[in-house]
Amino acid sequence: MLQIEISEEAASFLSRLPRNQAGQIDGRIRRLAADPFPATSQKLRGTADVFRARQGAYRILYSVIRSAGVLVIEAIGDRKDIYR
Repeated sequence: MLQIEISEEAASFLSRLPRNQAGQIDGRIRRLAADPFPATSQKLRGTADVFRARQGAYRILYSVIRSAGVLVIEAIGDRKDIYR
């Protein structure tokens, strides 16, 4: 299992969500720490090593630093706004 690091921006977004949605996203992040490259995640075009994972109407953008064993949550946001 990878260690999880959440950016300040992602943590701020997560804190503003209702408790049940934040809990679902937190669960998804923990599953990503156990398996960072599930079949449902996709690498973002135009980026070095950033992937996206879906959780309902939200997207989790993350990268993995394998040498350090760290999952870095870059951003969390609504699917209509996250890619801008």
